[in-house]
Amino acid sequence: MSAFESLGITTRSLASSDLPYIRGFLADIFTRKEPVMSFLKITIDAYNTFNDEFSHHFDLDLSTVACLPSGEIIATFLACPFDASFDVTKIDETVIGSLGLAVGLMEEFTKEVLEKLNVELGRNAKALNLVSGATADAYENMGINKRLRAETLEKAKKSGKWDIAVVECSNGVTQHLMRDVYGFEVFKEVKYADYEEQDGEGGFKKPFLGLEGSTMILFKNLK
Repeated sequence: MSAFESLGITTRSLASSDLPYIRGFLADIFTRKEPVMSFLKITIDAYNTFNDEFSHHFDLDLSTVACLPSGEIIATFLACPFDASFDVTKIDETVIGSLGLAVGLMEEFTKEVLEKLNVELGRNAKALNLVSGATADAYENMGINKRLRAETLEKAKKSGKWDIAVVECSNGVTQHLMRDVYGFEVFKEVKYADYEEQDGEGGFKKPFLGLEGSTMILFKNLK
């Protein structure tokens, strides 16, 4: 019997009324468990400056949550348009520092994949950014977020609106899931310890030296 059956877990699309709860839910989990943010000791308050800029871009229909019979949300998988913009001046500097690697890889993805797709289609491709997945501690390793990812991808494909989906996976579990279970293609993988960025003094630094693992950008055609 699956966790969904034994615990009475149900899934549904994200609602705007969920956003205040989701704000705290994500901040708690990501500051503790997301590799880069936990390594850099990003605070909940700092993380929320990023969430507050990004959350109004969430696609409510495609984003999916898992709930207990009480209605409590125990897992989320969130999506938004790839071209969603945010005001970096409103985001805490420590969070900006944690995003450098991912932002750089997404810029490379835009130039090397999306721009070519635009030419092939004769229009700007509609790209879906699979922003984040999170599961409450007590419900991890039950296949819940796997189900949410599947439902979001199925809804996106059925809608016919999206040409391509892209995701950044910052740990081995989600990298395996998106690549080996859902058939996403790896665009680029960078080991945290190898990543270099300018230090502001004409040289370079390795901000994640000592952090094991890698981040990976993956994508899949949805047509």
